[in-house]
Amino acid sequence: MKYIILETTVGQRFPIIFPDLLIHADVALFMAELTDATIKHKTTPVSAGTIALGTDFTCSGGSDTLSMKARPQDEAIIGVGEQAWAFPDAMLISLWDRAKAHKESQREGLAE
Repeated sequence: MKYIILETTVGQRFPIIFPDLLIHADVALFMAELTDATIKHKTTPVSAGTIALGTDFTCSGGSDTLSMKARPQDEAIIGVGEQAWAFPDAMLISLWDRAKAHKESQREGLAE
């Protein structure tokens, strides 16, 4: 799977996840037109890459067509969802890292 993180002119960030057969630049253009028409705020892609989904997920790589790379905060933006835009990146990454560590400690406790 692939993803793009879009950001509106008011700072709201949201992910778009889509199949590998689609092209990052095409999806970004389509979503920009759609969001411009529906939420009335211009959006631009701020990062893009691939996402491995499962019980956990990881973001990596980048997009040649957008000349963008995956960023450390992308997993947190996707994991937290729509409310991610309300947090500064550093805080978002810290909260996400703590949530993943807590989830891992719970798994270890179940394995014992």
